[in-house]
Amino acid sequence: MPRVELDIDTRVPPDRVAAALLDFSERRPRIWRAIEPGLYEVHEVGETSATVKEGSKLPGASIWAREHYDWSTPGTVTWTVRESNFCAPGSYVSAVISPRDGGSRIHVTWDRTPTTPL
Repeated sequence: MPRVELDIDTRVPPDRVAAALLDFSERRPRIWRAIEPGLYEVHEVGETSATVKEGSKLPGASIWAREHYDWSTPGTVTWTVRESNFCAPGSYVSAVISPRDGGSRIHVTWDRTPTTPL
């Protein structure tokens, strides 16, 4: 199972980082340019969770995943695959956002199990 951890430092404050991760409006594909608008569907948005389908077009193929987003733990956003055409259910990405020098440090854990070669 591929697992990658990395830290990203940015001048963007933590509240704005979280707002971008949690913007499930029609603007999301413009904020996150890899999301193909035709593959983006919002299924449900609650107080601390959401279920959405997101995908990208690649040369000769499209990949998509129905993800469950959870931000019930302050400073952490985790999105877990429920269904996908490229990775196994239960695969996830987690972002822990903390203040750093007027901006943010984002610790990302990418733990996705592929089901097909891309």
